[in-house]
Amino acid sequence: RRVRDAWGGYMDAGDWDRRIQHLDATRLLLELAELFPDYFAPLSLDIPESGGDLSDIVDEALFNLDCYRRMQLPTGGIRGGIESEEHPRLGEASWQESLTVMAYAPDVWSTYLYAGVAARAAALLRARFPALAKEYEESALRAMAWAEKGMASRKGDPHPVGDARNLAAAELFRLTGDAKWGRLFFDATVFKDPQAAGAVWQKHDQRHAAWVYSRTPGADPK
Repeated sequence: RRVRDAWGGYMDAGDWDRRIQHLDATRLLLELAELFPDYFAPLSLDIPESGGDLSDIVDEALFNLDCYRRMQLPTGGIRGGIESEEHPRLGEASWQESLTVMAYAPDVWSTYLYAGVAARAAALLRARFPALAKEYEESALRAMAWAEKGMASRKGDPHPVGDARNLAAAELFRLTGDAKWGRLFFDATVFKDPQAAGAVWQKHDQRHAAWVYSRTPGADPK
């Protein structure tokens, strides 16, 4: 069946795939906008949206995030991307795509990744654009609810699933102040052990989550 509004997003590696991993770039762009507003707010990137209400760096970040938001299922699940049936035909640019393009089914890992980044967008936007921030918050909460429901029956997932869950919980706790997200962060964090490393190859990578939690008002400083 047709997946409507499956457009936008970031591509990489010379093909036209849009993958949920590319939300890493969105997360970092939003972080730059938050940490250094005096520099990035007036910075023009000479993009079609330049001169609008949002800063260009935030517009760029949301262009990627909105690809997944448009494809969000009514129940909250997030599709992990869009992929052509083959590598591009020789000489075809992305806007000339003639191959069949397909969207992934939703999955818990993609949905957790999206929930965290959508929550970050909402946190950044709410001071100046509260209505837009509410849209991202509502979308993030629906995504998190869908992922948590699916997670209840799963066992033995690779560590990126748990790491994405931990990061999403930290972002939602920072956004909403709801204690249940703080508890979920604690339940899933490796930092219950004060000697734990932020990342251990093939075991966990919770550095982003620790950074988010450390900057959350009301967080436990221990």
